[in-house]
Amino acid sequence: MKKVKRILIIAVLLAVAAGIIAGGYAFRNWPIRFRSELDRFFGEGNWESISNETKESLIHEEYISFRSHPEFSRDVPMKYKDWDIEFTNRNGEQEIWEITDYTLRVNRDKYWLLSPNRYSTKQAFVQQLMDISFGMAGEEVYRNVVREIYGQ
Repeated sequence: MKKVKRILIIAVLLAVAAGIIAGGYAFRNWPIRFRSELDRFFGEGNWESISNETKESLIHEEYISFRSHPEFSRDVPMKYKDWDIEFTNRNGEQEIWEITDYTLRVNRDKYWLLSPNRYSTKQAFVQQLMDISFGMAGEEVYRNVVREIYGQ
């Protein structure tokens, strides 16, 4: 009986640890975390996250501080994540657009935790969707101008 209790306790602890790890992954992975928003934006079932990549910023650096050893404090390249989203546009063509957490990382490095200027993750994500919207609208305007000029 004691063996069964031990095995059960270990199994529960392993399940909790696996849940924490999976939850942390889903929390950092925007296409999983904001799946319902992407469904509303691109259309349910009309998009797919085809790749993701962790990159280092050559422009922005994060300041890493060690309170107990200030001599080890330094600037390090900022890491951020890009996700490529493939979807079918209203003309039936496949398009790939990129969402990134770069803006969120820069903003959070710039503003302290309780600053009113600090973005939430959702605000940074919505800003990425707005950027995609403006890109799509710009391409549509460009196509219409080309059609008018060249009569196509």
